[in-house]
Amino acid sequence: MKRIQTVLSLLFIMVCLTGCEDNVSLTEEQNDLIAEYAANEVLQRNPDYEERLDRVKDASSDASGNPESTTEEQTTEELTTEAPLDASLTAPAGDTSSDDTTQTSTVSNMSELYSRYKLEVNYTGYKLTDSYQDSDDKSLAVEPINGGKLLVVKLGVKNLSDGKNNVDLLDAGYQYTLKTPTGSYTSLLTLVDSDFSVYQKTLKKNATKKAVLLFEVPKTAAKPLDGYTLHITNGTADVDVVIQ
Repeated sequence: MKRIQTVLSLLFIMVCLTGCEDNVSLTEEQNDLIAEYAANEVLQRNPDYEERLDRVKDASSDASGNPESTTEEQTTEELTTEAPLDASLTAPAGDTSSDDTTQTSTVSNMSELYSRYKLEVNYTGYKLTDSYQDSDDKSLAVEPINGGKLLVVKLGVKNLSDGKNNVDLLDAGYQYTLKTPTGSYTSLLTLVDSDFSVYQKTLKKNATKKAVLLFEVPKTAAKPLDGYTLHITNGTADVDVVIQ
């Protein structure tokens, strides 16, 4: 309704300006301006008209070089860079090898290796056999598992303490290796009571007990055992005992 009233008012003004007085005359340019103004007013009040006055102003602002009224969202890609590792941090200064080497000292006899347990240990002989049993326990026999022979290394163990000595070598860390001209052999771990590699006994004062180390050797092994050596180490010291 307001739009119709506005149009009628504009038409009335135009009629008054052009028809009421004869001495009032408008040029063609003035008539065009009036018509253009009237048309623009009608269109500005039409909700379907897309070219609004504010958009005309924005367009004129853009043409003049001013910043645009609408802000474009720009997506910035964040780049994460890792600094190269400093070579000085990767290894301690002066470290030229990653392998730790433990040097062992050689002692003159077995007793020096077992001095912390207050024991005197001596090699007393050997024998080759197809099976082994303790003289005190005939119920348990050890036999070769790979078709070879058993080399029994005999030892004498004496208590050097001033009283009873509870000896426990089960987790002492000693290693026993038999070196021969044809190869090396590690001692067998058995349930034999006198097995020195897992020796657990209570020795009375000044008592001496027998002990053995058992190795499986080739079937062809025979006396004399030339070039056979027992190597014993506890990680910090070692000793070699000739088997003869």
